[in-house]
Amino acid sequence: METQNRFEFERLPFSAIEEYMLLDHSPAYPMDSVRLLHFSGRLDREAVEKALNGVWERQPFLRSRAVRNGRRLEWVPSEKLPEIIWENADAAPDALNPSGFPSMRSINLFQEPGCRVYVVESERENWTKILFQFHHSVSDGLGEMQILGDFVTLYAISAGLIPPETQLRPLDFSKLPLTRRVGWTLASYLRNYFHSTPTTMALLFGRCNPLIPHEPKPRTEPTGPYPFLQSLQLTQEETRQYVQKAKKLGVTVNDLLLRDFFRTIDQWRVQEKKDFPKGSTRVMVPMSVRDPQHEDLPSVNIVSSVFLDRKKRDMAGDPQKLLEGIHREMEWVKRHDQKYVFILVLQIARKLGGVLSLSLKSRSCRSTGVLSNLGRVMEQAPVPRNEDGTIQLGSSRLEFIDAAPPIRSQTMISFSALTYANALRLCLRYDQNFLTPADAESFLAAFYRNLNEF
Repeated sequence: METQNRFEFERLPFSAIEEYMLLDHSPAYPMDSVRLLHFSGRLDREAVEKALNGVWERQPFLRSRAVRNGRRLEWVPSEKLPEIIWENADAAPDALNPSGFPSMRSINLFQEPGCRVYVVESERENWTKILFQFHHSVSDGLGEMQILGDFVTLYAISAGLIPPETQLRPLDFSKLPLTRRVGWTLASYLRNYFHSTPTTMALLFGRCNPLIPHEPKPRTEPTGPYPFLQSLQLTQEETRQYVQKAKKLGVTVNDLLLRDFFRTIDQWRVQEKKDFPKGSTRVMVPMSVRDPQHEDLPSVNIVSSVFLDRKKRDMAGDPQKLLEGIHREMEWVKRHDQKYVFILVLQIARKLGGVLSLSLKSRSCRSTGVLSNLGRVMEQAPVPRNEDGTIQLGSSRLEFIDAAPPIRSQTMISFSALTYANALRLCLRYDQNFLTPADAESFLAAFYRNLNEF
């Protein structure tokens, strides 16, 4: 389990994407992502805490906080370790919010590390939920899933389920400064100007329609108990069929999910009589900018995004044409490295003295929703498994994983797609200020219908 080159920074400047995530954090919409592990059975408390301490040791950003140095934001080591909160659901009925998740409170990255863990147990119903709350500045989605893989492996070692000499993914802390220099330079952009997507370049000032018409909540108004999520679980056979459909159509699973997401948004608006006759619907699609030199990095935020706009006529029209258009655009994005454009926009904005912060405080809608495909998760963890591929830790079985990126003002829904044990799970996080559990349920039902059509 040895970690290579145990470089520990005293101060490290924020990257553009980390600064964006921190500046977009607000009392009304905390900039945090969530990862929930749901186990049937109970876990050993001592082994859980020992495993988490092992995770903190391997992940320097989880032991760091933010400081201001003039106009610059910097990482420094935190005086505290991430908090671990234990709850007994049998004794405390409010340990879970109405959507079945532990109720989180916002992380203040200037005062504490950017991670918190909630462990909720029920002896009566024989389950354990472990919720990892990450401030999105400290890690991207891929890094967060690697942290979960480290946790289950370290738990299995601590509980004596696998040999103590079992090796985790080697890490090289000395490469952390490389992550400050990810993305295009302005010269690179100018060379690629005619290939750049106008949606991404216009992000700071462009507008689109939110999911439904509403009056935005003030950023300064504290949020209530959160997060609120609902999920759609496909069987292994349904997952296999969906993957085969993508192959038969000559597109990626992500293209197919994007098509079905756009169609669901349009159909659900019509169903709820909350449609927009004009304007665009915009989906934010996170994209990793990791390359081979980043493979042995500890968890860090090295992500960008592209933005897809579609009109009402596109979403309500021919599903095949919608899919073909999405596929062409995503191939263009990959061929011409469009994932770097968003980072360049952020780099330019942060150098213009307050433009980035000002744009993020705007009440305009920047994206209707988010669709993040995490791919196949937990496959590399060297832990015991059942015949169906689910992880078995002693008498406890990891039944499913829920995950979702943040929501923000006017971006009322965010979707994560992940495949665990060969079964696709779609997780919908929604703005509980304007959407109800019944709304989320009907949206997922419409999504499921679209998954099985065309």
